[in-house]
Amino acid sequence: WTRTINNRYVVGVTTNDVTTTDYTTPNYSDVILDDIGNSKQLLGIYVSVNTLDGILSLGIQYSHDGTNFSAITTIGNLSAGTTGYKLYITDLTNIRAPYYRLVATPSNCTLGSRTTKFIYTKKTSTNLQKR
Repeated sequence: WTRTINNRYVVGVTTNDVTTTDYTTPNYSDVILDDIGNSKQLLGIYVSVNTLDGILSLGIQYSHDGTNFSAITTIGNLSAGTTGYKLYITDLTNIRAPYYRLVATPSNCTLGSRTTKFIYTKKTSTNLQKR
């Protein structure tokens, strides 16, 4: 994650270059160490090239040990041909865990080679992970 901190928010962005021929395998972000639970967060994805002919779902998972993650909770869906940033306000008020990750799951898609950036934000007023 590349984290940018201003006086009110942390913005985390990661870049994953993915080439796939399996059109149902999820692509995972790096683990988010900031405490984004117990609140509403702005989460999203950026796709530079989208040749999909199906749906690309963005989801989130959480873990208490950093290894075993929960089932994917869908945040939103990108339809055929969607490119650019897609951001979602996500209610995580009932989730408390030390580890989170974002997941892009294609459903019968032809994605090919693309750059995918996963994005999260959080207010700086609560427990930042020190680096």
